Amino acid sequence: MAVLLSTESAIADHELFALQMEEDLSRSSSDQLASDVPDEHQCDFGRWYDGAGQELMGNDPQFQAIAAPHAALHAAATALKAAAERGDQQAIERQRIALEEAKDQTIQGLEKIAYETAKKLGDAK
Repeated sequence: MAVLLSTESAIADHELFALQMEEDLSRSSSDQLASDVPDEHQCDFGRWYDGAGQELMGNDPQFQAIAAPHAALHAAATALKAAAERGDQQAIERQRIALEEAKDQTIQGLEKIAYETAKKLGDAK
């Protein structure tokens, strides 16, 4: 059950994270610099993934598969902020697309884990 709650929370957190990056771009100024964007180990899900998640699911291939798109999500957010700081509109657009794609891949992976976990719990009853 803890896995289901963690994946649902991670999905919501990363939807919000990507939305906040987009909202920051729409404002003329932002207090957050590229260097302030958390990496994939510093967000709530990243800390869970590196700790309890590894203990619970570390050998699960679907769990392992989330690492790359999750890292890409945070890297795209950092690159997006850096492009905005430079005023590089072409890079901003590329990183917006990369951010959206990585967010979608991360969330799809999390949804697969939640589905498989729910299925296993149902089978165990």
